[in-house]
Amino acid sequence: MIEMRKGDSLNYSNQIPGWAKIAHLVIFFFLALLSLGGFGLGAYLLWTGLWGGALLSLVTGAVISWAAWFTWKNSKLYTDHRFETGLNDEGFFSYYKDLKQGTERKHLIPYGSMREVLIARKTRYLPTGGNRPGSYRIGAQMIIQWEDKRGETDYAFFGMENKEEVIQWVGRFLSQGVTVMTSTANVSLAAPADYQTGYGQLEKQSYAGEADLNDIGTITRKDLPAWRSPEMEQARELKRQQHDKKWFKPLYLVLLMVNLLIAALWMPNWEVAEDVFSENSPSFTFILINTVALFIFGRYWRATRRWFRPLVDTLLIYAVQALGLAVSGLFRKSTAMYYEAAWIDTLTVGVFICLSFAAAQLAARVRKARRARNERHSAGG
Repeated sequence: MIEMRKGDSLNYSNQIPGWAKIAHLVIFFFLALLSLGGFGLGAYLLWTGLWGGALLSLVTGAVISWAAWFTWKNSKLYTDHRFETGLNDEGFFSYYKDLKQGTERKHLIPYGSMREVLIARKTRYLPTGGNRPGSYRIGAQMIIQWEDKRGETDYAFFGMENKEEVIQWVGRFLSQGVTVMTSTANVSLAAPADYQTGYGQLEKQSYAGEADLNDIGTITRKDLPAWRSPEMEQARELKRQQHDKKWFKPLYLVLLMVNLLIAALWMPNWEVAEDVFSENSPSFTFILINTVALFIFGRYWRATRRWFRPLVDTLLIYAVQALGLAVSGLFRKSTAMYYEAAWIDTLTVGVFICLSFAAAQLAARVRKARRARNERHSAGG
C-alpha cells in the first residue's frame, strides 16, 4: 500500500522527504544483519546438535529476512516511482512515472464524463503495541463512476481519512455538477473489478450535507462489517480452491514424503530408551515440525474443516512412517522397536493437532458470530 501525502490544493503525491528515505535504508540494513545473525546461529546450533534451538533460530532468521525484503520493496515504491493524483479544473487526474526508466503515464477523467461519485467507507487497522487490541480508523473511499469514450462504464478510486479534505473534494464535485452519493458500506475488501458487477448492490443515498461524513477520521475499537457482493464471495471461494490446489495440497504431499524418507533413512539411527526415542534424538523437534506443518497445510483454521481431519492426518503420518521403517527393515537387521517409538511420537502429534484444531475452529466460530452480530447491528442502525 502506497501512502499518499497532500500537496497543493487537492493534489496528492507519494514523494517523501530525504530523511525518510535514509530511515528506510537504515531499517533495512539493521534487519538484514539480524537475519544473518539468526541464520548463523542456527547453523552453529545444527553443528552442535541442538535441534530445537537451531530450528527456532532458522525460523527467526527467515521471518526477519522477510521483514527486510518487505522493507526494501516498500522503500522502492517511494524512491523508484512517482505517483500523483487529485482534482484539478478539468477533472480527476492520475500521473505515474518510473524514475529509473523514465516512462510515464497520464490519465484524466473529465467532470463531464462522471456519472456520480460515491463516498463509501474503508477502515485501516491501528496497532497499539503490546498485548492490547488495536483499533480501526474509518476513512472515505471515493468511487468515481464514469463513462469512457466508447460509452462503457468504468470506476476510479481514491481514499482519504481527513474529513475536511473529503468535504473539499465533495465541494469541488458539486460545483462541477457531479452527483454525489454516500454509503456506510465498508468496501475495504472490494477490488476494482468487483464494482463492475457489485456497484449497483451497494446501499447508497444522496449526499445531504457534512453530517453524512461525521464518522470519517474517527477511531473505533471494532471494525466495520466488510461489504461483499455475491460475485465477490464466489470469486473468493474459487480463488481459495485454486490456491489450495497450487500450494497446500502439494505441500501436504511433500510433508508425507519427508516423513517417509526420514523414517526410512534417519529414524532407525535414533536412540531408543524404554520404547520411546531418547531426549538426545531429534524426536521432539520432528514432532513440532509435523504439528506446525499439519496445522498449516491442513488449513485447520477454516470453518469448513471436518472434525475428523486431525485423526486422518495422524493416521496418515504414522502410516508413511511405518512404511518408511518397513523399507528400512529390508536393509537392516531389526527395526521393530522403532515402530512403537514412532507410534508414541505420532500420538503426541495427534494430541497437539487436535488441540490446535479445536482452538482454531472455536476462534473461527467466534469470528463468524461476531461478524454476524456486527452486520445485524449495522443493518439495524
